[in-house]
Amino acid sequence: MEKYGTTKEHFARIAHKNHKHSVNNPYSQFRDEYTLDDILKSRSVFEPLTMLQCCPTSDGAAAAVLVSEAFVKKHHLESQAVEILGMSMATDLPQALQGSMISMVGGDMVRKAADEVYKQAGLTPKDAQVVELHDCFSCNELVTYEALGLCGPGEAGKLIEKGDNTYGGKWVSLLSLPLRLLHSHTHSYVHIGGKSFRWSYFQGASFGCYRSGSMR
Repeated sequence: MEKYGTTKEHFARIAHKNHKHSVNNPYSQFRDEYTLDDILKSRSVFEPLTMLQCCPTSDGAAAAVLVSEAFVKKHHLESQAVEILGMSMATDLPQALQGSMISMVGGDMVRKAADEVYKQAGLTPKDAQVVELHDCFSCNELVTYEALGLCGPGEAGKLIEKGDNTYGGKWVSLLSLPLRLLHSHTHSYVHIGGKSFRWSYFQGASFGCYRSGSMR
């Protein structure tokens, strides 16, 4: 906030968007929609975050079946398949322990993993339509926008104000499409993606680029 002028409302707008997305998601733990004012006035957890900007606790599981392209074609699964175009994994860089809170919550390692996958896939953030990322807290989601190259450093606030992280904008920012939303479900791993291409970022951070239903 001090470095780029990010405001409480920018963070609250992320939570507002996430809760709004949950209303139409039957798998969300909570499907309540809140106004921006509701979010800003909910109980303070740690300045500037309020309760409705933080994920609840829950349990869950997920699984993926990995098969060869030959298996997909043999069983006529092309329309359901998700093709892995690139994948990378990174961990904290030295600067994460040198005073930068942005780096401490994963900004640099996400950027490193994402850059490697963009190179592998020959794609850029502009090629995505859906972003599935880690929204454990609204501030983490904001940092990840910039780390993934959806906007430049310090420009996430403008991206949020323009509505470029939801339906009608440049990207639809979700958690694990079409699964749960952390602000309306639980703390877990997440992804990034698109109508044509999908990128996945997992807390930790691994990053992958996928193409859905396109192996015909």
